[in-house]
Amino acid sequence: PKDVLALPAGPGQWLGVEPLLNRDGEMHLFLLRWGQPGTVTAGEGERVLVGQLLDTRLDIWHARSHDGQSRWDTARLIWKGYTGALNSVIQMAKGRIVLPFSYLTSRNWANRGGGPGEWTFMGQYDCTCVYSDDAGDTWSLADSVRTPVPDIVSAYGAVEPVVIQRLDGRVWMVIRTQLGRLYESFSPDGARWSVPRPTEL
Repeated sequence: PKDVLALPAGPGQWLGVEPLLNRDGEMHLFLLRWGQPGTVTAGEGERVLVGQLLDTRLDIWHARSHDGQSRWDTARLIWKGYTGALNSVIQMAKGRIVLPFSYLTSRNWANRGGGPGEWTFMGQYDCTCVYSDDAGDTWSLADSVRTPVPDIVSAYGAVEPVVIQRLDGRVWMVIRTQLGRLYESFSPDGARWSVPRPTEL
């Protein structure tokens, strides 16, 4: 083992990393950082209630290597908000990097949102992706996808997405729900996503 990257100092705690080895042989590291010091994490057995995390941050940072992994950029913030976990990252056949994640919204049972959300609560979380076409120099935010929830106490919604690119070129997102099944969404480019539907899983 060897140290490769010094993370920026300051308040907050670094948690976890999702790595990607791109087709040029360089590494991309996606890191989570608590935006507020002293925040207490909760596991599945201590699920937080609706509204408890609205003032909390768990941001996404990115760093990449150069020159055969001998030199590294300084890690920098690429998305600000509250996400739960990073579970996958891919580089598509044409080079686009796609990082899926779920993020906390301000929705609750009293404020469900417009459209179909007026009649079906979609939970506290949506899934989305950030993507880059220039090896991580710049990042864009994809469409969001959401699923309904049956749980009125700790109503997550659409969380913990993972993606792969299929042989037909489409990107397949599999989403954790509270509906007894994993849901799926499809995208031609990692940016525009279909309405999620239940899988057989």
